[in-house]
Amino acid sequence: MGVYPDVTLKEARIARDKARELLRQDIDPSIDRQAKKAVEGGADSFESVAIEWFGRFSPNWALSHSNKLIRRLEKDLFTYLETRSIGEIASPDLLAVLRRIEARGP
Repeated sequence: MGVYPDVTLKEARIARDKARELLRQDIDPSIDRQAKKAVEGGADSFESVAIEWFGRFSPNWALSHSNKLIRRLEKDLFTYLETRSIGEIASPDLLAVLRRIEARGP
């Protein structure tokens, strides 16, 4: 939420209340913050679309599944595709990423 004196106590309380409201809606505040940040950086980047998708569906999954999936996205896909536009990613690009993952092994 920030460091004092950059963030006043009043601002911190407002941010806390917003985070609590998101939690009441079964939305992880950190995932929501990442999605907003990604959208600001590029609305159609692979990372922003993936985080938006994850944020939408992850509340229905088991926590262990959500954690594994976000780690895999960060480790395997964001590393290679994060800044690329969804429209410019082609089948050969995905195949190259999958081959890197396959070569790395379990």
